[in-house]
Amino acid sequence: MSSVNLPTAREIKSGWEFRGLRDSTLFFRTAHLVLPPDSFLVLEEESMAKDVREFVEANAAAALARLSPGTLWPRSRMHWIAAGPRTLAGLAGLSSHHAEPEICSHLYGVHDGRIILDWHDAFDGPLVVSSALSPEALADFGCAVGIQPKPWQLS
Repeated sequence: MSSVNLPTAREIKSGWEFRGLRDSTLFFRTAHLVLPPDSFLVLEEESMAKDVREFVEANAAAALARLSPGTLWPRSRMHWIAAGPRTLAGLAGLSSHHAEPEICSHLYGVHDGRIILDWHDAFDGPLVVSSALSPEALADFGCAVGIQPKPWQLS
């Protein structure tokens, strides 16, 4: 694991914001539209359900770097998982019968050593994605979740 900390959306200079996406199942079913191949999801745990924890631990990927946690206290756990079709389908299935806080409290997408997706207060707050993602991917994802992305800039 790298000793370098990856930035969070608060440090992403510009990107896109999806406000109002609350459905974790819909997100996991459509995440492949916005995440490039070989991406990782990092689920930050505060009150993760036992079967969700077992799933992410069984499908765990090695942490590529330290992420700045969204929650400083109590200390949360970060679970790295490859964002492939099988794991996204598994997370969609689990989320269909769990409340969103039982999945994760914060969610990050990582590709090529960069944060490309940051969802502080996952499934409640706005989803922020990096401007490095293709406009086509953003449009496809926005259409699938029924939300038009709005430009987002660090203020």
